[in-house]
Amino acid sequence: MPEIPASTVSPVMRLNSSLDDNPALHNLESGLMKAFKAAFSTTQTGQTFYQAEYERAAPALTDSGTLSSISADQNLRQGFAEIIGVLEELQQSGKTGLRFRLWRDGISLVGSALLLGTVAAAFFSSEHQEDVDFSIANNPFGNLAGEVGLIVLEGSKVLLTTSLSYPTLKRHHLTDEFVKRITVCVELLQACLDEHSAGEPAHSRLSSRPIRRRALQCMEKGRDISTVFTLINTTLTTVRLALLSIENLGSDAAPASWRGMLRLVQNVSDCTRAIFSTVGTFARNKLFGDDLTNCKMAIPAMRHGLSNANAASVLPRLKKMERLFSLCSTPLLIQIAKSAKLTRDYLNTPNESTQDVKDFLLRSGITYSAGDGGSFLHDKPPEDQWGQHFVDGAYVCAPLQLARVPYRATLGWQYQMSRLAELLSRR
Repeated sequence: MPEIPASTVSPVMRLNSSLDDNPALHNLESGLMKAFKAAFSTTQTGQTFYQAEYERAAPALTDSGTLSSISADQNLRQGFAEIIGVLEELQQSGKTGLRFRLWRDGISLVGSALLLGTVAAAFFSSEHQEDVDFSIANNPFGNLAGEVGLIVLEGSKVLLTTSLSYPTLKRHHLTDEFVKRITVCVELLQACLDEHSAGEPAHSRLSSRPIRRRALQCMEKGRDISTVFTLINTTLTTVRLALLSIENLGSDAAPASWRGMLRLVQNVSDCTRAIFSTVGTFARNKLFGDDLTNCKMAIPAMRHGLSNANAASVLPRLKKMERLFSLCSTPLLIQIAKSAKLTRDYLNTPNESTQDVKDFLLRSGITYSAGDGGSFLHDKPPEDQWGQHFVDGAYVCAPLQLARVPYRATLGWQYQMSRLAELLSRR
């Protein structure tokens, strides 16, 4: 599906009065609305490990986040307007998350650069530079007050950056979940109108600027690189504390020198982490904006396309998509959407129940796992917030749980620390 130029999405296309005068067309719009309601309302159902983050970010959206206030057969214009409204709110949520991240990385970068500058000045101002070792980084001012001041600076930086981390994480997780789900749902719904458009990757059809997209995707990898530096910083903090303990036991000067060197390394690492984090988060937010804008333009274009659709063949397809969206997680939908053959097979195969959808997935070679309750299908066993996997009707321990538990504890700590920052941001 080519990107629809903004200039062609006129108010006439958005609210085409002729649609109200045609019962068949009204039924098609109602079917499209039901499909979108199913897609939006099951976004939360598909949450697994990050369900807590999703639920904490969701109140930022209005009640239309699930389109629960719209009747499937009435107020269609209002319903589609709400869909566009939710997409715009998601864009705003992404921007708010970016602002928190810019504050966090800015504080981290300035604090680390300030400390490095202080230590560098102490090195160069020493009268006997040939005798200076890295221990000077522990106390570049040469007095107790200065040493305590730098420790307070580092501690304050940690507390501030911790309090500003979670607001970005939860908002960008919420936005990412909606973006992925609504994008693939738009792809599949478009296939109901034109099955020849199916089978291409979603973003190649929803975006006419692939070079820009690839560049942003490369920049987004900065988030992964910043995570590596975060782990390095955590390790260095532990080693520095161990060296401080050894030093207090009355050992020689070697631990002090090593501790000073690691302080420098850690702050250089933190500066690097902040830069990569900023670049990666900025790129991710741009990708959110591009995808949501494309969806906003594609939805009214699909409505306009209903005027030329064969209601007898399209309406049953819309009902099939509604059922698919109600039952399948986003990764399962993506597996279907990326294959033209699978999409056609699903649209052309009779399916009137949950079991019919399960049978289709099995015939297509798509593995799935039923979640708690058995009705919603995931691409792999879903996990709870502590990393336990839902298998055979119960949550069981999994190998990754050893890593998930401390990470969940960290997220809980960040959430509590973020309360004040969230409160101040609303003033």
